Order: sequence, then C-alpha cells, then structure tokens
Amino acid sequence: MSELKVNMTSGRSANLNNHNAIKDTLFLLVLLVVSIAVFVPLSPKMPSEGIDPSWSYGMNEAMAYGMSIGKDIIFTFGPYASIYTQTYHPATDQLMIWGSLYFAISFAIAVWLNFRVSRWPLKIVILAVLSALIYSRDALFFFYPMLVGIQIYRWVSAFDTKQTTTRGECSLIVALFSPFGLLPLIKGSTLIACVAISFFSIVLLAKRRQWKLSLLIVASFLISTVIFWALSGQPLSGLADYFISLAPIISGYTEAMAINGDLTQCILYIVATATMAGFLFYGIQGGGYDKSVVTLVFLCILFLSFKAGFVRHDSHMLVCASMILLGASLAGTLLSPRSALAVIVVSLITWGYIDVAYIKNPVDNVKYYFINRFSNSWDGLKQRTLEPQALTKYFEERVNLIKKRGPIPKLNGTVDIYSYDQAYLFASGNTWNPRPIFQSYSAYTPQLAELNKKHLLAVNRPDNIILNVQPIDERLPSLEDGASWPVLLSNYQPTSFAGSYLYLKHRDTPPPTSKPSEKIGGGFYSFGDTINLPDSHAPIFAKLTINKSFAGSILNMLFKTSQLQMKLTMQNGVTRSYRIIPGMTESGFIISPLIENTAEFWLLSVSANHLKDKRVKSIEISATNLPFLWKKSFNIEFYALNYPSSPGDINLQGLAKPQPENFKKTTFIQQCNGHIDTANGAPPSSGLIQTSTLLNVQGWLVTSVTPAQLPDKVYVMLSDADGKRYLFNTQRMSRPDVGAYFKQPLLDSSGYVLTADVSKLNGDYRLGLAYSSDNELFICPQFDDPVKISRE
Repeated sequence: MSELKVNMTSGRSANLNNHNAIKDTLFLLVLLVVSIAVFVPLSPKMPSEGIDPSWSYGMNEAMAYGMSIGKDIIFTFGPYASIYTQTYHPATDQLMIWGSLYFAISFAIAVWLNFRVSRWPLKIVILAVLSALIYSRDALFFFYPMLVGIQIYRWVSAFDTKQTTTRGECSLIVALFSPFGLLPLIKGSTLIACVAISFFSIVLLAKRRQWKLSLLIVASFLISTVIFWALSGQPLSGLADYFISLAPIISGYTEAMAINGDLTQCILYIVATATMAGFLFYGIQGGGYDKSVVTLVFLCILFLSFKAGFVRHDSHMLVCASMILLGASLAGTLLSPRSALAVIVVSLITWGYIDVAYIKNPVDNVKYYFINRFSNSWDGLKQRTLEPQALTKYFEERVNLIKKRGPIPKLNGTVDIYSYDQAYLFASGNTWNPRPIFQSYSAYTPQLAELNKKHLLAVNRPDNIILNVQPIDERLPSLEDGASWPVLLSNYQPTSFAGSYLYLKHRDTPPPTSKPSEKIGGGFYSFGDTINLPDSHAPIFAKLTINKSFAGSILNMLFKTSQLQMKLTMQNGVTRSYRIIPGMTESGFIISPLIENTAEFWLLSVSANHLKDKRVKSIEISATNLPFLWKKSFNIEFYALNYPSSPGDINLQGLAKPQPENFKKTTFIQQCNGHIDTANGAPPSSGLIQTSTLLNVQGWLVTSVTPAQLPDKVYVMLSDADGKRYLFNTQRMSRPDVGAYFKQPLLDSSGYVLTADVSKLNGDYRLGLAYSSDNELFICPQFDDPVKISRE
C-alpha cells in the first residue's frame, strides 16, 4: 500500500514537472516572438529628411563607403547603428537583420531566465509592457544589462562555494555577456551600462571566490567586442579609436545638448526609483552585501536612463517612462506580491504622467504599437521571402523623392554639407567627403571642433562645401562648427546661392594660413558685465572660456547645469539673445558681425562691409538661472579675422528680386494656415526687422490642412506706406514637422524659404505673406510685421 502511494506521488510530481516544462517552453516561445517583433526590423524604415533621419542615413552611408567609425566618422553610434535606427540601406541590411536577430534571441533568453520562476500575472505584465508600452529603444538596450546583473545574483545566491564550475555555468556566462560586446557598437553610451553591470557581477562572484567565472565575464565581453567589430567590416586597428572617440562625445553631451522640461516628471521618476530601491533593499533575500549590489544594479541603470531621458527633455523622456516600467517588472520577480504590486503601481503612475505629456493619446498609441509591431513584422517577413528585391526598390523610390524635395546638383569632386541636411546630399549622387563629426551641432567640445577644422585643412579635404546655417536649440548660429568658419572663408570661394544653400568651392591657391592674425582685445569679466567689442572694420573672432564651479560640475554629472545666454547689441541698437555652449565658445567663433543665416554668411565671404548693420557693439553673458553653478569670472579674447574677400561674387545667381503682380484676380482672405518662423534670423515678433542688403524669411504655408492642399507658389510680400506691394517668389522647403503635426504627409512640402536682394528698396515696409493658386493671388492679412530697409 505504501509503495502504491509512493508511485502515485512520484507520478503526480512527474506530471507537474512536465506541465511546468511545457509552460516554461511556451513562455520562452512567446518571448522569442515578442522580442523578434520588437528588435528585428523585418519591415524597416526608409531614409527621410531632418536631423535624426539624416544622421541615421549618414551612418548607413558611412558603412557603405567603407569609412572607419571612430576616425573618419565620430558620432554617438557605432557600425551597428542600424539596429537602433531600424533604417534600411542595401549595404547594411544584412548586418542589421542578423545583428538584431542575435540580440533579440539573447534578450528573450535573459527575460525568460529572470521571469520563468515568477507568477503568471507578472509574466503577462512583462509581455504586455514589451509588446505595447515601450516606445524607447534606449530603454530596451539599458534593460538587457539589468537583466544580466539580476540573473547573476539569482545564480550566485544559491551557489555553493565548494561546487566546481560546470560547462553549463560557463556557457551561461558566455551567452549572457557576449551581447555586451554588441551593445556599445550599436550605441556608444551603452558602454557605461555594460561595464558597470560586468563590475557588479564580478563583485557578486568574487564573494564566492569564483575567479574563473569572473575572468570569463571579462573575456566574453572583450572577445565578443572584437568579433562583432570584425564582422561589421571595420578594421581591427580602428577599434581603439572608436572607444577613444566616444569620450568627448559622451562627456560633452550634457552641457551642450540639454534642454529643459517639466520638472514634475523628473521628481516622479526619482520617487519611483527611490521606492523601487527601498523595497528591493529591504524585501529581497540575502545578506546586506548581496542586497546592496542588487540595489546598485537597479540604481545604476535607472540613473543612466534618467540622464538619457531628462538631460535632453523632449521625446527622450520616453526613455525614463519605458525604463521605470521595465525596472518595476523585473523588481517584481524579486519581491513579495504586495511589494511588487506597490512598486508597479508607482511606476505605472510615473509612466502614465510622462507618456500623456508627450503622446497625448496613450490609449490609441498603445493599440497602434501593439497591432503594428506584429503585423509589420509578419508583412515584412512575407515581403522579404516572396519579394526579396522590394525593399531595394522602395529605398530607391524614397531616395528619388528626397532628391526632388532638396535638389542639389551634381558637383565635380568630393562634397560635404553643413550643417545636418546630409539626406539631400546622399540623394543627389555626389561623392561624400564628410568631416569627422558630420553634423555640426555635435561638434560641441574643443577637441571635436578641432577635428572638423583639421579635416578642411588636410590634403583629402572636400572639393566642395554646401553650407546652410542651421543652429539648433536657439544657439548662437556661428557657434556650430565655428572654429571651421575662418577656414571656409579663406580656403573656399562662393560659386552659387540656391534656396537656403550656399555653394563653395576650394580655392586653387588658398592662403597659407586661416588663423585669426591679430589679437585686438579681451580680458576677464563676470556675468552681467557689458563687454564692449574692439572697434574693428574686420570681422571679429572670439574665444570665450567659461568654467563650471565645483557645484556645477557635480550637478552636471548627476543631472545638468543651467544654460548660458549671450545678449548681443548691434551698432544700430538692435539686440539679439542666443544660447551659448561653453565647449563651442572655447574653440572659437565669429562674434561680429552677427551671422544669423546662410545669406549673411555669403555676404561676409564677399565683404564684411555688406553687414555694417550687423556689427556687434557689445555683449553680455548671463546664466538663465542658478549662476553659482558657474565660476564667477571668465576670459574672452578677440581677434581680427583676415581672409580674401570676393567682391565679384555679390552678383551670384539665386537671390530673389521683386516680380510684377500679373494675376487675373487678387483676394484678401480671412485667415491663412501658415507661419513666418524667422526673418533675418529672428522671429518677427522679436521687434523691428532692419536690413540694408538681404531679407531672409523662412516658414510654412498651406492652402488647406483638411483636406491637405498646397499652393502653387508662396510669396513674401513687402508693402510700403502708399500700399505698393513687392512680391518675392520663395522656394519650397521640406517641413516634415508640419506634416507630422497635422498627420498629413502631403504637408511635408509646406515649407518656404526666401533670400531676397532688397538693396534697391529704401524706407519702412510691412512684411506679409501671399500665395497663388490657378493664377489667382491670395493675400494673408494676419502677417503684418515692420521692416526697415536703409541703403548703405
């Protein structure tokens, strides 16, 4: 009888084990499907215009050109950047697919190892979070090291120090840590997370005296890095250059790229993080040593996500929203049901507050992400199987569309483009010869700015430069690649001006030096001082060194410092205020005359005499808040800038001139859908617009939003006191932000840009907009800003 009971108990135990094995296998399979849908771009994005699409397109083109990442191209991303951007390029598609598939499988295994012992509600939570609630790839890349660190804790907490190391344990170490070699080659900033989690894992193993496994972690990390680097087609000799080049990119990011946002989001995130850390330290099993390490694993990754999300407080905040949910889900596997519920609820509140602020309609967005993640993957798989050439065809069609939107002619020789419109250059078919930091807003430390400058002076410098002054974040326009501007003025000569682009060609006999030749002033000043510029007919080049205080350095490391602002007062009394970046001001920039757009750079290259009304009389520097974060005094040096003038180039083609009003009918409509973004570099609302030579206007205008409809032509209009109108025909400019805002792709082409020669006009005018359709002129009444034109 007792033997029968034993057999029945054994049978039930075996059935239970089989049942659990089936559930574990099913959970793993579902995780694999979800991970592949999340990470593998079977239906990838296509190239597009704008800052972010241009750099993603640029990284793919750099790989296609066989450039060395870390030497020829220096950026936040590495040779596997397409795994992050999910942007298609024929030259990188295989690398993107197989690399992302490998990471998807590794990610699924890491999640499975951590969640397989959890209750089913928690498993459903992580599946739901991954399937529909995560919009940030940064958060997913940060989550993987966290998963690995916690899995090592689970393993070592039950580890007998007398037990010999098995092959299975060694294989687990290799499988978990090999993706650490891939992550920094996707995005360089993940290196910090990978190194930190490797360190914490070794700390846990060292307590158990598992030195072989500790060495295996280091070996797996290093060897996999070398292997993935080689598989990408990069030279092994360039691996060290890549990691060295990341130092100024990462260290300078916070100061240069920070923008402010809703502080409540930051506070909620910190509260949720502190709640999670408190429950973990007091709620998990083990001694104080293990508890401290586990808590530090969470705090480290959550801190890195905090920096990634809230330093540049725009869409990046979704990194924090996503990471707090992922972290709470993982913490739930270590806590009691009640503690896990508390942590998840607090994290959900934080996620919801941040998500609503950016997404606006989170319910629809969750549905969209959930449905499209799986449907796009399935459609992409079918397309790749049944129509393998379709993606290449779509790629070529998109490139041709970009080419039409930003027509850049084929030029003789190699070409580089400033500042960030690389997509138009690639589509034009020209031979790209990029500066190392190929988007100017990212040359934000003296070291990075100097690398770009040296590229222009090197033997292999580009033969042609296409220039568009495109500052971001309300920065002083001459800051971005400011150290290179003297070289552009002295070694390159304007050849044409079209739309918003100035075309420059390398001079046959450039001057022997492009350095500012003569120091003409400077000294030490404090915030709020009025700094008078030297009296000089030559343009003035400045070097401004501003250092953070000790408190500022600490806050910059933990969060971000306050921003700095420069107020410039022109000789005619007009003032402008711009943000300045200390790393950029230290490398040098043209401070007078004030250059606010591409047309003014062109006039500067012709002769500074054309910009008398932009000569700067004085400047004042201040902190937007918390001035104690910066040292009280700073140093500024002024230099006279000498370069060969090009007076004959004043007659370059491309400048708009008044045209006759030959329309069958003129109508004043009640309201237009559009905006004047800038007039001569500043919003019209900032005050009187004054000029003597050029008028540069940019904005967008549509005939109708719903249905989407564009006018035949857009005109900038100047009206004098007698009511006489002067119409200037603008050029169309891509504005994907307008199309995205109204969710109307046709409106991506709603932008306009004008650079007009107004030197023949004189007096007071009113600035307005008009458009034509079917040979009828429609005048927009809401635009009526003052303009003063005074002849030199």
